[in-house]
Amino acid sequence: MAEVRLGDGPASIAAVADVVTDFIEERTGLSLRFPEPDSLGNRVARVTTHGIRSTGAEYWTLRIEPKDGGEADWIAVSSSGQATVVTASSRSRGGDESLLESLSGEFVLLRDGIRLVPRPLMVSGIDGVASLVRLIRAPSRKLPVVVVSLPEHSYDPHSAALCPYALSRQLLGTAHVIVISGDDTFVLTESLGKELSVFRAAVRVYKPTQGEPLEPRHHPIIFPTSPDGRDIGSHMAERVISVAVPSAILPHVPTFRDIVSMEGNSLLACGEREAFMDDADEFVEISALRRRLAEARSLLARRSSELIKAEARIRELEGRGAPAPPSDAGGCAGRPLPRTLDEVALLAATELNGKVLLAKKAMKAMKASPYAFPVAAYRALEILAREYRTMRIEGGADREAAFAGALQEARLENMPIPPRIRSERKTLGALTEGGRSAEWHLRSSGNPNDPTKCLRVYYFWDADRQAAVVTHMPGYLG
Repeated sequence: MAEVRLGDGPASIAAVADVVTDFIEERTGLSLRFPEPDSLGNRVARVTTHGIRSTGAEYWTLRIEPKDGGEADWIAVSSSGQATVVTASSRSRGGDESLLESLSGEFVLLRDGIRLVPRPLMVSGIDGVASLVRLIRAPSRKLPVVVVSLPEHSYDPHSAALCPYALSRQLLGTAHVIVISGDDTFVLTESLGKELSVFRAAVRVYKPTQGEPLEPRHHPIIFPTSPDGRDIGSHMAERVISVAVPSAILPHVPTFRDIVSMEGNSLLACGEREAFMDDADEFVEISALRRRLAEARSLLARRSSELIKAEARIRELEGRGAPAPPSDAGGCAGRPLPRTLDEVALLAATELNGKVLLAKKAMKAMKASPYAFPVAAYRALEILAREYRTMRIEGGADREAAFAGALQEARLENMPIPPRIRSERKTLGALTEGGRSAEWHLRSSGNPNDPTKCLRVYYFWDADRQAAVVTHMPGYLG
C-alpha cells in the first residue's frame, strides 16, 4: 500500500489508472478502461474490474486470475481528493517488475512518511542511525522495518549475507528495507540495547509496535546460516519475507459492494437514495448498458452515413427516370428498430435523446419481461417523446389531435391509472420515481393475462425536465 503523489499534491486517479492499465496490458494482453466495470479474458488471464465515481471520491479495483492456475492478484486504487492510494497484493517475482515498482518510476510513493523505491535505503552516521531508531519506535508505523546489517568495517551493500536490492524489490510497499554499515551497528546497539540491535551480517525484522514498548521476542532476527545446506542468501530472504509480509498493517480494502453501500448511505442522508442504485449488480448492469449504448451510437453513426449515401443514390437514380419500388416499411424506413427489449432502452437513449426518460426500474423490468413485440414498445416511447411531449409543451387542439392520431395508428390508448393500482403496496414501488408517482399509462388491446402480448407504459410528465418519465414497462400492473 502506498500514497501516490505527483509534484506537491496527490496524483490523479486517472493518471495512476493509466500506469495500471499499461502494466496489466503488458502482462496479460488485455486492454482495460478506467473506471468502467468489466471482465475480460484470454489464454493468459482473466481480469475483472469494478469502479465507482462519487462526490469527492473515486475507487477502482481489479482482480487478475492467471489461467495457469497460479494465485490471483488484486489491485485497488482510491482517491479522496486529498490523497490517492494504491494497494496491491502482488510482489516482484523473479525478474518481473511489480506494479508498485512501475508506479515508483512515474510518481512519488509514500508510506510511513518514507519514499518507497525499489532499492534499499542506506543508513550511516549518528544522525542516520537516530532517524532509524525513531522510525523503529514510531507508534504510527504501519510497515515492518527490515534492517540488513553488513559485516564489521564494511560499507558495501553487496557484502551483505543476502542481496538487499532483490529483497527491497520483493518487499516494496510491504516493508522498509534499510542497510546499515558494520560500524554503525555499534551506534544502533547503544541506542536500542544489544538485545534489540542487529549486527555481524544478521537481518532483523522490526514489526509495527502499535504504541507498545519494544520487546526483543516480537522482532525476529535472522542469522547468516542455512541449516539444510542451501544457499545462505536465499534461505535468509525466505525467512525475512515469511516474517515481514504477515506483519505489515495493511488498510482494510473495501469490497465493491462496501463502496456502493457507503455511497448509497451518504445519499440516503441527503434524501437522494432514489438517485443511486441499491445493489452493486445493478451498477454493473447499468455500466454494461452504457458500453452497449456507446457501441450502438457508433453503429448508428455508421448506419446514418450509409443511409445518407443511399438516399443520395436513390435521388440520382430517380433523376434518371428510374421507377421507385413500392414501400412496405410501414412508415419505419430510415430509422433503426429494436430487435429486443434491451435495444428498446438503448434506442430510447440514442434516438429520443432525453425527450422521454426511462427510470432504472423500468429498464430492469424490460430486461426480465417476456413481452414479444419490442417494436411496439419502442413506438409507444416514440409517441411519448414526440407527439405527447409537443402537446404538453405547446398545447392546442392540433397537438392533441396529433397525439390522438399517433395513438390510434399504433393501436394504443392513453388512460389514467386506476386508483386501485396506484394505492396497492405491491405496485407502489414500480409507479414511484423521485418522489412522484405515475398518473397515466399507454395500453394496448392485448389480454392483460398474456404478458407476451400485453403492453403497458406507466408514466408521468416532468415539467422541469420537459419529458415524460416512464416508471414501469412493458408489463401490466394489476
